[in-house]
Amino acid sequence: EVDCDDGTTYTLRTCMRGTLVELNERLLTEPTLLATDPLGAGYIAVLFPKDNERITGDKDDIAKRLHERLLGHAKEWELAQQRKAQRVAARAQAEAAVLEDGTQLTALAMLSDA
Repeated sequence: EVDCDDGTTYTLRTCMRGTLVELNERLLTEPTLLATDPLGAGYIAVLFPKDNERITGDKDDIAKRLHERLLGHAKEWELAQQRKAQRVAARAQAEAAVLEDGTQLTALAMLSDA
């Protein structure tokens, strides 16, 4: 996660674990670099990988394995978003539930019974 001076926090997903060494502050003034030069001046960050996350081999093989890892992280993120949407829907449904006597239930009460 990256914590900003204004209090906002951003989660950066990567295809490896490691230590964040540098953020590309140039993107603050030139965000289009992400699209126009993503492999050069538009880089987001520099990471120092954990030893067990280091990937060695030829460039094409490394690129393929990193891409596969990134796709795996993207699938995990998508599943997390689906679970979040399900929780939100369940809360909304619980808030709309009405007892036989007409008393409306709270989402917390409904979810704690589930």
